[in-house]
Amino acid sequence: MVTGNSKEKKMNIKPDIFYQDKSFDITFPEKYTLSIRLGSDGFSFLLLDVSQHKYVVFLNYNIVNLWFDETRFTAIWKVIFNTHQWLNKSFKSTHIFIENQYSTLIPGVLYNANQMSEYLRFNMGEIPYEMKYDAAPIKQISAYQVFSYPAFCEKLWQETLAQYKALHFSIPMIESLLIKNKHKILDKKVFLHVRKKHIDIIILEKEGLLFYNTFEYTTQEDLLYYLLYVFENQKLNTEEIPLMITGDIEKQSTVFDLIKTYIRHVSLGEDAALCGFYE
Repeated sequence: MVTGNSKEKKMNIKPDIFYQDKSFDITFPEKYTLSIRLGSDGFSFLLLDVSQHKYVVFLNYNIVNLWFDETRFTAIWKVIFNTHQWLNKSFKSTHIFIENQYSTLIPGVLYNANQMSEYLRFNMGEIPYEMKYDAAPIKQISAYQVFSYPAFCEKLWQETLAQYKALHFSIPMIESLLIKNKHKILDKKVFLHVRKKHIDIIILEKEGLLFYNTFEYTTQEDLLYYLLYVFENQKLNTEEIPLMITGDIEKQSTVFDLIKTYIRHVSLGEDAALCGFYE
C-alpha cells in the first residue's frame, strides 16, 4: 500500500475516464500487463488481459502542468495509488511511457551510453531541471531513442511500482509504424500524430524511417505551418505523398479540413488514444 500524508489524502483526485471490465480480477496480476502514460495533460493507466487480448481497465486523469512540480506530482501520484491499490501489483510487465519533448534519435554506430545528456543538450540546449537520462533501441532502424524525465520520478516509481520499464512514447509509435508498413510503402508516406500541445511527424520510405520530429503548437495555423514546413523541407509533393493522421483529431473538425485544403491525400488512421502502449 502507498502511504501519504493528510494533505495528500484530502486531495480530491478523480479520473475523467474510468472503465473497468467485469472480467477484471486482480487475484492473478501476472495475467495482465500495465501501461502508464505520463504526459503534459496528466496520467493514463491501461491494463491488458494478455490471454484474452482485451483491455480490462482504463483510467485517465486530466491534470495539467505537473512535470516539474515535484511536490504536486508526488502528492497526486500517491493519491491515485492509494485509491487504486491494485496498481502496485506484480504484473507480467509494467511500462511507463514518457510523453514529452526531451528526446532525440541517435544512429546506433554513434551511440555512447555515457553521452546521453550531451546528445539532448546538443539538440535542445540546456535543460533547466535535474533530469534522469535513458535510452532504448529501435531495432528496425539500428538507432537509439535517447530521452529524459525529471529525476525525482525514478525514486517515486521505485517506491510505488513492483517493477517497471520506462520508455519514451515515441519508441513504440515508431516501431509500430515500421512493422505495420513494412513492404507497403512504394515511395514515401507521412504520419502526423496530434496531441494537445504537440504534434509528432514521421516520414517512412521503402528503406525505413526517413524523418521524425516533434513540434509544439498553439493554434491550428501553427500545426499546419509545421506540417507544410516538413513537406517543403523534405521536398515532398503535397499533391502526391499521402498523409495519415492519428491522435487528438476528428474527421469532422476544422483542423482536419484545413489540412485537406493543402494536402491532397489525407486519411484518418485508427484511434491513437492508446498509442504508445505495449502488451
